[in-house]
This record gives sequence, C-alpha cells and structure tokens, in this order.
Amino acid sequence: MSGIQDPRQRADIAEVMEEVSGFTTLLPHSHIARLEVEAALDQMFATGSPHIADIELLGHGIGHAMGKRGGLHIRSGSVDVTDRTREAWPEGPAAFDLMLANANAHLERSVLRGPTDAEVPDLQANGWDPTVAKRIAEKRAEAERQQAERLTFQTALQRPDSCRPRTSC
Repeated sequence: MSGIQDPRQRADIAEVMEEVSGFTTLLPHSHIARLEVEAALDQMFATGSPHIADIELLGHGIGHAMGKRGGLHIRSGSVDVTDRTREAWPEGPAAFDLMLANANAHLERSVLRGPTDAEVPDLQANGWDPTVAKRIAEKRAEAERQQAERLTFQTALQRPDSCRPRTSC
C-alpha cells in the first residue's frame, strides 16, 4: 500500500481488504521466523515450548500485524481504566462497546489506507516521513539475504564434498 501514491486508490484497496479479511492479519515475518526456530529446536532436542501453542498466527488488526497487542484502551496515567470507564459509561456498557468497536474500525481503516492528500502537510510538519517503512523493509530484506548467504556457506563447509586435506569427513 505504501507504494500507491493515489489516496483514492489506497482507500479503495483498503475497503476491499476490509471486506475480504475483516482486518484479519498475519504475525510479522520476524515473529514467525522466531517461532519456526523455536519449533525446530524443540523437535531437535525433544523439548517443548508451551508458549508457542498460545501464539495466534492469524489475529485482528494492525497491532497483531506488528507483533503488538492491538486495540484501543482508556488510560489514566499508566493505569488501564477501560473496564471502569465501560461500567460508568452514561449510555451503558453496550453503547461503550459499540463506540470502542467503531473507534477501532476507524483506526484500522485509517492505518490501512494511509493519509489523504489533505492530511499530508500537517503530518510532514510534525516529522512524518513516508519513506521510513520502505527503508526499514529494505534493510530487513538485505539482512535476510546476508543471513541466507552465511547459512549457505556454512552448509557447504559441512558437506563431505568440501572436505579439505587432513580432515576427516
């Protein structure tokens, strides 16, 4: 989505994505890779990591896609007062739940579609740089390519056909 310059096109795609997925998201690659390594180690050493079974690969929203616990909460300082606020909501808990669900849906839509042309100047005035995510993704991809090269090299060194004189295979 970040490569699509036209805000209207991003909004249209975001609308289709919401309709198709309901904001269902996958854990980020970094978390999945860690889980795969832990599962391989568990299998190799006949151990068990009980927390692996508790991690949902599919979840809801941008928070989950970033490896964070998502959802809006009401805070007073460092204390979560969402439940207290829900119980004291003037129109009742059901109205609070609806308000919070609508706010969460609005947040998900806004993050997915990105800023409109009208929002960009204020965002940039506050330090927003739309190229940051792409640069981070490129750095991660390069790190993964380098890691793949290291693993390929180490695997080649361990093969019998790469044995050197005076070594046993």
